[in-house]
Amino acid sequence: MLIKESHVDVPTKASGQDGSMRIYVFHPTIPGYPNARFPGVVVFSEIYQGQFARQIAGQGYICVAPSSYHEFTGPEALKYDAEDTDKGNLWKISKKVAAYDEDASLSVDYLLSLPTCNGRVGATGMCLGGHLAYRCALDQRVKAAVCYFATDIHSATLGEGKKDNSLARAGDIKGELVMIFGKNDNHVPPEGRDLIRKTLHEKGVLFSFYEVAWAQHAFIRDELSKGRYDPAISKTCFEMLLELFGRTLKLDLGDHDGKELKIENAHDVNCQDLFTPTPLRERGCLLPHLGALKFNTLPSSQGGQRPFNMRVNLNFLVFQVFDINDNQDPLAQEEILTRQADILYQRDLYRIQRGPRIVYLSIYGFDVLPSQQGGDSDEILQDLSDLLPIWRRTEWRTAIVRKNTVSGEIEWQTDLVAPHCMDRNVLRVLELCPVYINVLDLIEVKRLKDRVSRVALLQEPTNIPIFMIMKMASFARDVCAMQREVEVYAHLFATAANNLAPDFLGYVYEEHEDRVVGFLMEDFEGRWANADDLEECFDVVTDLHNVGIIHGDLHPSNFIVHEDFGVRVIDFESAEIHRTGNAFVDEEALQEKKDEEIRQLETILLGSPGPSVS
Repeated sequence: MLIKESHVDVPTKASGQDGSMRIYVFHPTIPGYPNARFPGVVVFSEIYQGQFARQIAGQGYICVAPSSYHEFTGPEALKYDAEDTDKGNLWKISKKVAAYDEDASLSVDYLLSLPTCNGRVGATGMCLGGHLAYRCALDQRVKAAVCYFATDIHSATLGEGKKDNSLARAGDIKGELVMIFGKNDNHVPPEGRDLIRKTLHEKGVLFSFYEVAWAQHAFIRDELSKGRYDPAISKTCFEMLLELFGRTLKLDLGDHDGKELKIENAHDVNCQDLFTPTPLRERGCLLPHLGALKFNTLPSSQGGQRPFNMRVNLNFLVFQVFDINDNQDPLAQEEILTRQADILYQRDLYRIQRGPRIVYLSIYGFDVLPSQQGGDSDEILQDLSDLLPIWRRTEWRTAIVRKNTVSGEIEWQTDLVAPHCMDRNVLRVLELCPVYINVLDLIEVKRLKDRVSRVALLQEPTNIPIFMIMKMASFARDVCAMQREVEVYAHLFATAANNLAPDFLGYVYEEHEDRVVGFLMEDFEGRWANADDLEECFDVVTDLHNVGIIHGDLHPSNFIVHEDFGVRVIDFESAEIHRTGNAFVDEEALQEKKDEEIRQLETILLGSPGPSVS
């Protein structure tokens, strides 16, 4: 989603004197929907302010970030160094609590004054910002708040005189609250976390409380975190925020303006020229072809042209194509496609094909079914059929199953949530090509790694397979990563740098095109990078940096080296996009990120043996 950045200065008085506070604004936009109305989120953070706000705004929220210390310094976010840390710690206990509350109230006022805000507001923040987000939730206009490792709530030491009433006022919170801490957070010790949890219970607050094993304070901060940064848990915690805000706040698109989206060409060959869209015919014994695929060429980074089509190897490959009829008993064509254990939520997740449909099942607890511990797919499906009356019904799409802790009986609920999918508004903006393929029309040739497979699509009338790489969100927690990759591909096209990665070919959906769960890319054959490829990989990463992309997860298997066509980069799930002309970007910090990634590149490639990926 595209973001427009600006700021507004508002008058303040609560500090005891007339002043002014700058509020930074990060506003999402959707071409073709000028009347779209978005939820609002107040983002509190004395550091990483813009970075955190952009991540949220990119998911369809108007984010406002008030300058926390406007009474003492300029509006810029503090640096994360010893000098500014000392300043921040001093200002934190010098500012009046009433002034903190005024900042929050003014930020909510501003959001609600915008004609593009739908009237629903949330709040979030980290560290001091987590405490301020909690206090913002005392405002009954705030529908939801996510507080990451919020400091000083347990000790009531925020503000002038180190005295606040945050916990005492917990009963004023009428929205839903999420509190997230690391178990090893020495800023909020176990007894402090227990006090917060106990008080929220006693005050009747609707809340979720998470403590992450092994994590310390500030485990989400990715810079200068002294070894505390945990990217995997950070991703999960961000998804918790998106789940809460997506459920309690909402997006109102309004009517489409009827105008066609203007697509800028990154090459003389338009990405739309690569495919002539052909409606997929109704399901039958033969799989539909991928539009009318043209074997076009795109400029190569080594000069000349490189073929666009996927290389086909028919050796040792046998296809078995089934006739799928919607009227057949779905239980006769039943298969567990994906199973994952979710340790954080203590549940097993299942993605199951039932004839032409795909359904999702969450089993809370690892001992609900006899076959959960060590049973194979057939045994699990048999247990589900024997123990769940809902299993014979075909209308549901998602189900939650748990064991009653008192009676021991198995309980279930269906369709509390819709099946996950990528944000359709994002796909409208990032319509790289008009091809949508039903996942059941693809034949999995080889599982490469979790959520990544080499797949084939048979062309008519020859049945010659087209090989591609499919990457998909098997479950809801994978959606953010998929959308980030699509955003990166769109940015590569927009900056004429799409030759740095395999070609983006189309979207993968389940049941209907509104349920996009993944995408297809070129099967760029080759091997993983090793020390001999350091110079070429350095050039590719530098080119990424030059167009504003920090990859964020470099290792040898994320470089594919082809003998003739050079190096391509894959896996942009952790990537950051920094667009040029952004006045709020800390250029010095950004350059340090780029330099650090180059240093990491040298470290990971030296000594790498470079196994084949084919």
